[in-house]
Amino acid sequence: MNQVLEFLTLSRFVLILGGLFLFWAARNLISQKGKSILTPLFLVVLAVAGSIIVDRYPAGHYNLRQLKNYLFPPKTLVLNYETREWKSDFIRYRSYTFFDPKPKLTLTPTEGGKYFVLENIDQLNAILRSLNLPEVTHGTQELAVTTKSTLDVTKFQWKDYPLGTLTVIRDLCRDKKALTSYHCVSRIIISY
Repeated sequence: MNQVLEFLTLSRFVLILGGLFLFWAARNLISQKGKSILTPLFLVVLAVAGSIIVDRYPAGHYNLRQLKNYLFPPKTLVLNYETREWKSDFIRYRSYTFFDPKPKLTLTPTEGGKYFVLENIDQLNAILRSLNLPEVTHGTQELAVTTKSTLDVTKFQWKDYPLGTLTVIRDLCRDKKALTSYHCVSRIIISY
C-alpha cells in the first residue's frame, strides 16, 4: 500500500481517471445500446486537460502520501523519554526509554496467536520522526519467532536499519482514564 501511495502522483491519478473514462467511452461505443459516448469523451478531454494543468504546478508532482500529509498534517507526538548511551566491547548502544504515557503501537497477532507482527509501520515511523531518527521501511515479526527464546517475546528487530540494528521493545500499557489496555513502545535501542 505504501508503494502505491508513493507511485501515484496527482497528475498520474488524473491520467488514470482519464483512462477509466476512455474505457467507459469504448464500452459504450461497443455495446451500442443507445448510450451516448459524448459524456465519457468529454470527461476524457477534461481529465487530460486537468493533467496538463496539474503538471504545471508543484502540487502535481506530490505523491498521494505527500498530498495526504499536506492536506491533513499528522499530529506531532509529545514523547516523554530519556536517552542513554553506552559501550560494550566493540558495540555502541543508544537507548530511548519512554515514560507514561508511552506511545501506542498497533500489532497484529500471528496465525497461532502466540506472537505479534508489526505490519503497520506508520505509528513507529511517527515515533522515530519525533526522535529525529530514520524511518523503517518494512514491518517485522517478534524476534522470538526466529530465536524461539521467550526472552525475545516483546522485541522487534531491524538489522537493515540505516544507523545499525534497531530494536523496539513493546509493553502492555493501561489508560486509567478510559480503562483500556494497549500495546506501546517502552524502549528503542540502536546498536552500531
